[in-house]
Amino acid sequence: MSAPPAPPAKEQTIVITDGKIERIENGYLSSVDTSARAGEIPRIIDLSDRFVLPGLFDGHVHLGFQSGGNPLLGFRQSDSEQALTAMIFARRTLAAGFTTVRDLASGPETMYAVRNAINTGRYMGPRILVSGPPITARGGHGDYPGLRDDVWSNIELRQSGVCWDEGSCRDAVRGLIRRGSDVIKLMATGGFSSGTGPGQQLTYEEMKAAINAAHMRDVRVTTHAYDTSAIRDAVRAGVDSVEHGLGLDREVARLMARQGTYFVPTLLGYQPLHIDPARLNQAVLAQSQSAFKTARKAGVRIAFGTDAGGAIAHGKNGHEFERMVALGMTPMEAITAATVTAAEMFGMLAESGTLEPGKRADVIAVSGNPLDDVIALTTVEFVMIGGKVAKQSGVMRPGEDWADPFAHP
Repeated sequence: MSAPPAPPAKEQTIVITDGKIERIENGYLSSVDTSARAGEIPRIIDLSDRFVLPGLFDGHVHLGFQSGGNPLLGFRQSDSEQALTAMIFARRTLAAGFTTVRDLASGPETMYAVRNAINTGRYMGPRILVSGPPITARGGHGDYPGLRDDVWSNIELRQSGVCWDEGSCRDAVRGLIRRGSDVIKLMATGGFSSGTGPGQQLTYEEMKAAINAAHMRDVRVTTHAYDTSAIRDAVRAGVDSVEHGLGLDREVARLMARQGTYFVPTLLGYQPLHIDPARLNQAVLAQSQSAFKTARKAGVRIAFGTDAGGAIAHGKNGHEFERMVALGMTPMEAITAATVTAAEMFGMLAESGTLEPGKRADVIAVSGNPLDDVIALTTVEFVMIGGKVAKQSGVMRPGEDWADPFAHP
């Protein structure tokens, strides 16, 4: 399947040169290609008994941590230790077939370094876009409420995403872009994990100021949002995508469809909530399912995202496909959400998201046909990123022979 939602073709050969797709030919090549450069012998990778498709995108991960552990661990670990942990999670994510991800709100010093190491080819992992600290209201979700002032003052100096009016939100965005953020994440509402609740916390004016500051630098903006009014204000303010969106109603969904705002539903994210599971989990789960169906019916562009690290274990990302199909998507629609639509949302469709000449050779393969049973995407057998094989026959390549660690970025 080269370009979802176009139907797959049989007996195809993908010719890859210098990490990019040179061409796709009908039939299987079995001899040295006459167009090969002098002195080079092409390597043939036989995936004729596998279903081949583009590398997958996950629009919402947290490589810097994983839920279920000690919530204070991030304050006890050094940035170096967190970076090493993030590298492990990145490798697990790549092994699951996800060749490009957005890391939304992990530690800045950690994730900028991890991104640079992976994106320059010095370490094995998915290509990463990093938000750095989220833009959040003082005392809001992501502001670590309840800490002593002297403890918080040291954290705030490093985070730099907390704001309290239009000007400070604008400046926070500019500061994050200066530090190296690829995308900006807003916390339009509180959150369950922080105990700050689902209500709106950034005003329309604050979000508008932050979004304008990012767009002036051609940087896209997404927002964590639960409350209906917060989603509406964020969309009105021009946000590029909405994460979670529990309170999404028909009116706001239609507005998103008209404006081309993407929706990242993170359906898996509500299974393991540890807050009164007897009541809240079921209520939140019902809201998330309703929001997904409402968005799909309104024609909102739905992009794949899992909240891995924040809610599910890294490497289990593919199970989001099962939830999407269970709620009404066809397998082809779910695959499109994780390839073409997500690549559009990332601003990367010109270079990846499909298997076409001139694009990066990000290729995965599974043993079953995911159009018949999408669960096939939870067991990826082969992964190639940028023309380099990371996983073959279900086994990951050793990281030590991936690249020269002393190569210049």
